[in-house]
Amino acid sequence: MLGAIAGDIIGSVYEFASFKEYDFPLFSEKSTFTDDSVLTVAVADSFMNHLDITRTLKKYALRYPDRGYGGSFTKWMHSNSLAPYNSWGNGSAMRTSSIGFLVTDEADLLRTTRDYAKVTHNHPEGIKGAQATAYAIFLARNGGTKEEIRVEKYALVAPKLADWMEVNIPEGFTMFAFPKVHQRRLRTFNFLERLSQEIKRRTWVVRVFPYVQLCLRLISAILMEIREEWEYVDCI
Repeated sequence: MLGAIAGDIIGSVYEFASFKEYDFPLFSEKSTFTDDSVLTVAVADSFMNHLDITRTLKKYALRYPDRGYGGSFTKWMHSNSLAPYNSWGNGSAMRTSSIGFLVTDEADLLRTTRDYAKVTHNHPEGIKGAQATAYAIFLARNGGTKEEIRVEKYALVAPKLADWMEVNIPEGFTMFAFPKVHQRRLRTFNFLERLSQEIKRRTWVVRVFPYVQLCLRLISAILMEIREEWEYVDCI
């Protein structure tokens, strides 16, 4: 829960910015808590003190009204209605971290998360999103690996995808065995596109190759050059 709130505050200045760097200040003068933190605390308060979740959500939201709530939630919190509004958004997932932390039984976890989500997000997708998030936290607290958490999380909301991930994800996670500097480069630029462009640029100069082996020799030289470049990055 503290991680969720810290992440909310740290990310508040980057929420609508196209920012992909790893190096950035965690806090600035513009950092602040948003609706996600307010409602995260509301859910924890309701669960730990056996309070009505609907009224507790409204009480906290009205206490901190200008925190960036969605349009439908804003109308709901200012209304006299206690009925849900069939949302399928991610708001129910964003506020549910304490459930994943406090509930110790898997079946009870899914049931409790459903009950705390459906007071606003009673659409099936809104409920499944909250359950997937709470379940991921539950698995992490009980020693689940990254691969297990990813697969089990999606098993709730996308079972066909989960089956595919179980077979293919180990190969995909090979990237995380690379040096950190390589992981960053792979994440922030399109390697295959860059490689194709470089081969095209270098072979375009020659225009016509008298035989295939000469073309292959030039391309091999380009690949060796790029390999040496990556090896150099690994050393710095």
